[in-house]
Amino acid sequence: MSRPSKNESPSSIIKESEGSSLVEIVEGFKRIAPNVKYASVYVEENETKSYAAKDGNITSKADRTDIGARAKVVIETIPGSGIFSEVYAHTDRTSPDGIYKMLRLAAIPQVHGIAARIPKNINVQAGDEDVYLSGNGAAPFLGLAEKKAGIKDKYSATETIKLESVPEAKKETLLKNISKYLAEDRRLMSGRTLYQEVITKSKFVDTEGADIEQRTPRVELMVDVLVNADSPNMAKLLAAYNKETTATTQPHSSNDLHTASPAPQFANYRYFEKLTSGVGGYEIIEDAFKTHTAKERIDYIVAKAAKLAGAESAPSQVCNVIMDGELASVWIHEALGHICELDSLVEGESKLMDRRLGDQIASPLLNVFEDPRPVRYPGHSSKTLGCRKYDDDGVPTRKYTLVENGKLVGYLSGRSEAAVFERMTHNNKKDDPSSSSTAGTVEIAPGIFLPVGGNSSPEGAPQYTVTGASSSGHSRAENWSKRPLVRMANTQVAYRKKGPTIEEMAESAGSGIYAKGSLGGYVDPTNGNFVFWPKEVYVIEDGKIRHDKPLKDIVLTDNTLSSIRKINDVGGLASVRRFHGACGKGGQYVPVEATSPALRIDSLVVQERVASGGSGGAQGGSGYSSIKNAITKNNGVLYSALA
Repeated sequence: MSRPSKNESPSSIIKESEGSSLVEIVEGFKRIAPNVKYASVYVEENETKSYAAKDGNITSKADRTDIGARAKVVIETIPGSGIFSEVYAHTDRTSPDGIYKMLRLAAIPQVHGIAARIPKNINVQAGDEDVYLSGNGAAPFLGLAEKKAGIKDKYSATETIKLESVPEAKKETLLKNISKYLAEDRRLMSGRTLYQEVITKSKFVDTEGADIEQRTPRVELMVDVLVNADSPNMAKLLAAYNKETTATTQPHSSNDLHTASPAPQFANYRYFEKLTSGVGGYEIIEDAFKTHTAKERIDYIVAKAAKLAGAESAPSQVCNVIMDGELASVWIHEALGHICELDSLVEGESKLMDRRLGDQIASPLLNVFEDPRPVRYPGHSSKTLGCRKYDDDGVPTRKYTLVENGKLVGYLSGRSEAAVFERMTHNNKKDDPSSSSTAGTVEIAPGIFLPVGGNSSPEGAPQYTVTGASSSGHSRAENWSKRPLVRMANTQVAYRKKGPTIEEMAESAGSGIYAKGSLGGYVDPTNGNFVFWPKEVYVIEDGKIRHDKPLKDIVLTDNTLSSIRKINDVGGLASVRRFHGACGKGGQYVPVEATSPALRIDSLVVQERVASGGSGGAQGGSGYSSIKNAITKNNGVLYSALA
C-alpha cells in the first residue's frame, strides 16, 4: 500500500485515487488501538481568491489554498475504568502517514492528560511533531450523543455559474468599474471595493461508518466609503439644511428622543455596505445588479452615507425603538442566540438559560429558530451564507426551534454538549428539592453536579454513550486547524402573517427612534447586558418616521432578558431583512446569516456615543473595544444617566 510522505490535497484523498483511502486509515487505526472508543478525521481544502480595488485600479489580490486535517479521538483513559476523554488534534500533513501519526498521538492516554490542562481553544505542538493538540480546558466530557451510523453522502452546493469558470479579468473589471464610480463621487474622501470567494471541499470519516463529502462555494462583494466633510457637495448640503430648517427647542417627554433641530455638524463618515453574498456560484454577483445597475446602487449608498454624515446627535434616553429586519436579526443572533449555545452553559461561561427550558423568557410574539440546512428562503438569491448539509460532527443539519411563542424550547449543541446536557437534566431540575444537594454527585464543572451510579461507573464516571441525547447539528469550526464549537449558522425570527408594516409600527409607537442596519454589537454572556450600534437612526415624531431627521453616534444598550420581554410588535413579510457576515467566538470566525422582520421594543435604553477622535461616524466615537470594556467594568451599564 502506497503511503507518500508529502502532502496531498483533500481532493486526492476524497477521490482516493492512490494510496490508503481515508476510510481504510480510520478503520485500520481502530483495529490497532483497542482503547479508542471513537475516532473521526476531517480533511479540508479551502481555495480563496480575493481582490480589492480603489480609484479604478486593482490594489491587491490574493490566490491561496489552505489544506489540513483534524482528528477527534475518544479513549478509555484506564482500561476497564469506564472513564473517557476526548482530544482534538490537527496537522497540515494530509498524506496517509501524516494522518496516521495524528491519530496515534491523539490516542495516547498521557496526551489526553495534557490536553485536559490546556486552556480551551489553545493549540499546543505535540513535541517536535507536525501535530497540534487543542485544549479541552474546563469542558466536561460525558460521552457523545447518538447519531445515525453509516451515513454515506456526497453533497455539492448548486452553482449555476461555477466560480472557477469565470475569468479573473471579468471579476477585476467589475471591481474596477465600481471603484471608479466611487472615485468620481466628490462627496467621498475615499472608497474601496472588495471581493472574495472561498470554495471549501471536505471529507468526514469516523469509526461509526460515516463517509461524507461536501463542497461549499461562498462569494461576497462589498464597498467601504469615507464621506468627505470638506467637499463642495457637503457645503451645499449644509447651506440647504440651514435654509430649510429652523432650530427649535421643545419640552420633551421621557419617551421622546428628539428635542431640537440644530444645524448638523458634518464630519468624515465611514460606511460599509455588503452588496451581496451567499452560497453558490457567480450568479450571486450577477443577480445583485439585475434590478439596479452597479452605478445606481453605489449612488444610493453614497447618498445615504452623506446624509448620515450630517446627522445630529441626541441625548441618552429611554424610548420606544423600532428595529428594521437587519438590525433585529443581528440583535437576536447576538443577544439571544449565543446564550442558547449549549457549550457556554455546560462550561459555566453563561448560566442565563440554565434550567430555563419551557420558561416564558420573551414576549409571546417572539418565535426564533435556527436552520443551517442548505435551503433558499423567500427573497434570497442564494442559499444562506452559513449553510451546510452536515456539521463538523457528521450530524445532518436540521431546522431547530429555540423560542416558540416566547418560551425557551431548545438549545443548540454538538454531540459532546448534548450528552452533557442529557446528564444535567436528570439531576439539575429546578423544581426538584433534592437538586440543591450535592450528596451522591460529582462536580463536572463549576456549579454543575451529576449523580453517581445509575448510568455511571462505580467510580462515578459516566459511560460512553448517552441514550436519548440528540445533537442539534451545530458543531462548527472556522477551519481544519480549529476545534469545533457550538455555533449558529442561519438564525431566523418568524414574521407575523398579518404583521404590521414599519410605518404602522411607527404610528402605534407615537415617538422614539427607527434604527436600521447593523455595524456590530457586544453581549456580556454572564449577565446578558448588550450594546449595539445601528447604521442609520431616524427620529419618530407624532407617529411618523422623519427620514429628514437622521441621528448619529447612537448605540442601543440594555439587558437581553429584560428587553426581549418588551417586544411589543413583530412585523410582516414585507419588513423581513437579512444580515450576512461573519460571527466571532472563541477566537474563531465563521460565516453566518440571520433574518428577521422589523421589531418594536418599548422603553429601550438609547445612548449617545462620545467622540474620541478617529474618522467619525461608524468608526468614530466609542469603538468596539471601549464599549466592551465599559460594559464589563460597569456591570453592563454604558450610559451615565438618563434624562
